[in-house]
Amino acid sequence: GRFLQEQGFKIYPIYPKEETILGEKVYRSILEIEEKIDMVDMFRKPEIADALIEEVLQRGDVKVFWLQLGIVNNQACQKAKENGLLCVQNRCTKIEYGRLKRQ
Repeated sequence: GRFLQEQGFKIYPIYPKEETILGEKVYRSILEIEEKIDMVDMFRKPEIADALIEEVLQRGDVKVFWLQLGIVNNQACQKAKENGLLCVQNRCTKIEYGRLKRQ
């Protein structure tokens, strides 16, 4: 998360227990965020992706559904793809961003 902040990305943390993460206000649901969201980057247990993709699809503005390194949920990813989203699983945004910058 901090790496993406340092690259100029706006982070909206979603977590049920904290009030701030990375200096940002924490929301309980992605549906609480009024600003446009381009990418959802999930760092939680794979089974959370099933509920999260439903909220993502309700929003209608998300283009990328990303499950971090070590996280795989084929069912949620398939649902994302069926609804026109790019879905990435088991990849680290920091590593991939660095790789793309070197190209």
